[in-house]
Amino acid sequence: MRPRLGSERGSATVELALAAPVLLLVLVSLVDLGRVANTYAMVRAASVEGARYAIVHQTADTGAIATYVRGRAALVDGARLEVTATFYDGAHWQPWRPTPFASPYPSTMPVRIEVRYPIAGSAVVIGRFFPGATSATTTMDAHP
Repeated sequence: MRPRLGSERGSATVELALAAPVLLLVLVSLVDLGRVANTYAMVRAASVEGARYAIVHQTADTGAIATYVRGRAALVDGARLEVTATFYDGAHWQPWRPTPFASPYPSTMPVRIEVRYPIAGSAVVIGRFFPGATSATTTMDAHP
């Protein structure tokens, strides 16, 4: 039989009090990391959708492209998305401008759509790794 050094009645409560904040921090960090990953996936998908829209609708202005991207961005606040559209003129990336083509097919002109979304981790640990914004850039060209 082991000798009794004192009362062990409160030891479980003390252990729980010491472990609970760490477990809670891990749980909140995991949920927050999932939220950040989901947001990045939505921003990435919106970027791809915007690039495809710009290729198919080359007469659309930047406002129409941004509106389309904001409408396709699920599970994020579309009003907070920043959309930048550019095209490659053969030498440099230029700001997007509508380009009417005689052909009904999209041209092979590459377009680049960058979508930025402000994000901050709410947990202390995750907030240090994701301070600011997440962004995704898609470069796409059509093949006639």
